[in-house]
Amino acid sequence: MAETLHKDSPALQQTTLDAFQQANTQQASLRRSFRLPIDYKLVNSAQLESIFKNHGDGWRIFYRRFPGAQGVLTFARAGFSADGTQALFYWNNSCGGLCGGGMFVVLEKRDDRWEIAQELEKRLS
Repeated sequence: MAETLHKDSPALQQTTLDAFQQANTQQASLRRSFRLPIDYKLVNSAQLESIFKNHGDGWRIFYRRFPGAQGVLTFARAGFSADGTQALFYWNNSCGGLCGGGMFVVLEKRDDRWEIAQELEKRLS
């Protein structure tokens, strides 16, 4: 992964990538503190595992338990460059079968604001 990211995003600093990999050696939990224009539910990995483990019909069960859901959106923890001017994170959306995708996002801090510098799409297959 690191080699591919460097190839696709030459401006990605090694310290950013190292921090991203280190941050994601452990899971983190989110709190319901996002102010979004849509309703959402936070679901932990144990809940998802109980739905999908040993179930060939896991997505059917998921959508029955969470009607109206768009799927499962997950985030990796962000890694920051040593100088604090660059960040890398990853998000993934799964919605059943071959439905879904994910993206690495490189952010850069310019004039005290975080801006998207690059989005590196990763399709599920």
